[in-house]
Amino acid sequence: MESLLGLPVVIANTMPLPTTANATPILLGDLSQYVVATGGSRIVNIRERFIEQQLQGLILHQRIASGGQATGSVVALKLAAS
Repeated sequence: MESLLGLPVVIANTMPLPTTANATPILLGDLSQYVVATGGSRIVNIRERFIEQQLQGLILHQRIASGGQATGSVVALKLAAS
């Protein structure tokens, strides 16, 4: 396994490419201290817009937050535009 500064390296295809301007493609730190919290889900039914086609639409709103439990446990490295 590869490492960087003594930490294991994991490649995640969901992160932005390093070639993307002003992207944050690198997270460095103790990800066991990183938390993702969800809550406040709400579904809105929008029948009026699609009534002529006898269809209905749904919109889902959900609050999502994330961050490190300990200050400085995870650092995001942002690349400058070239």
